[in-house]
Amino acid sequence: MPASAVDIASVSGGKENTASGENASVSGGWINVASGENASVSGGYKNTASKLRSSVSGGSKNKADGEYSSILGGQNIEISTDSLCGVGLG
Repeated sequence: MPASAVDIASVSGGKENTASGENASVSGGWINVASGENASVSGGYKNTASKLRSSVSGGSKNKADGEYSSILGGQNIEISTDSLCGVGLG
């Protein structure tokens, strides 16, 4: 890592959100968690991105628990397989 690089976790909006992984971010929503390195949650309710570069774009009660996994929306979707994308309508 370059000497000028800084590991920062950020929450930029919403309520009761947590970003604890290196360079993790939560953009908004309510009770969302980004705990993986470079993980992100864009919004929604009770979503979790817990592994390396995992992401949840929105929805509710979704869990991206695989490295490089993404959930684009929906409800109650859980992905624990690496490099998998889920889209929910439910």
